[in-house]
Amino acid sequence: MFASIYPRITQATRYWLLGALTGLLLAGVAQGAPLVYERQGVRFNHPQDWTVSEETGHDGQRVIFAESPGEALVIVIVRPREQAPALAQFARQFSAEAASSTPMAKSRTRAFSPVGKAALREEFDISL
Repeated sequence: MFASIYPRITQATRYWLLGALTGLLLAGVAQGAPLVYERQGVRFNHPQDWTVSEETGHDGQRVIFAESPGEALVIVIVRPREQAPALAQFARQFSAEAASSTPMAKSRTRAFSPVGKAALREEFDISL
């Protein structure tokens, strides 16, 4: 039936496609479906082997850490709107505080650039 629907696909191509699809399936099974973090209006997917923790400050600020088994770290900070500074101001303050709290590392911010309407990308160099 497969050959009658797609008569131009050769047998070798079928085996290649089957192998490629099997590889993708096995890679997906090995990685596993992402887990969902969802609390108090914040929702994101993360790999199964990442650890997610949260701290809440007395001022209502929430800090969510998502850490990989390796070296990756994602930090999500949620503040009440009335306490939140402008995004560019916050990004520069956060970058400066991160640099001062890790004296064993030398870091230098190269640039902040906008990503869409509500995000900034920071490019930086770091050495230990």
